[in-house]
Amino acid sequence: RPRRARHVGAPQGEGNNGTSKVTHGAPGQQWSRVLRGGAGVGAAASVVASLVSAEAGASTDTIYFGTHTRAAELLVGAALALAFPLTRAVAVSLRVQRRLVPVGLVAAVVLIGAWVTVNQQEAWLYRGGFAGHAVVVAALMAAAAVPGRIGQVLAWRPLRLVGLVSYGLYLYHCHILEHEDMGM
Repeated sequence: RPRRARHVGAPQGEGNNGTSKVTHGAPGQQWSRVLRGGAGVGAAASVVASLVSAEAGASTDTIYFGTHTRAAELLVGAALALAFPLTRAVAVSLRVQRRLVPVGLVAAVVLIGAWVTVNQQEAWLYRGGFAGHAVVVAALMAAAAVPGRIGQVLAWRPLRLVGLVSYGLYLYHCHILEHEDMGM
């Protein structure tokens, strides 16, 4: 059931003539669309920044650690969070759910293949590749957000436990790789 919007000069949920009036989107949904659009524009700007930085000869460290060049990944996640907020159920049509399942499966295969085969020093990663990775992860997360096997697999307890400590694992593995590069 659509939410009723508040209209200026009328009691909440009523039009100026005293009749019920339903809008084509609650104010919160409209802001969500605006913010998703802003996240998309910001992500595109971040990809452009990484391309410009790479063409200007910036080091991979500068591109990898630069907020301006890596904001795309955060903004893709923000757009996904706005599309599928955890605070309320999101009505997704059965048709969309059916389309998300194969998209999620392809995303899972692409991610696993990339994690196994892609070297972190490959130049294309620093020219928008990390943002592309974020889009593929977002596709997998969108597929996991609707009822189905993908969400069930990702809700497997060992995977959830890894998720709880993932940032710590990331920080720890960086030091291991650093010492490995030094020959330790």
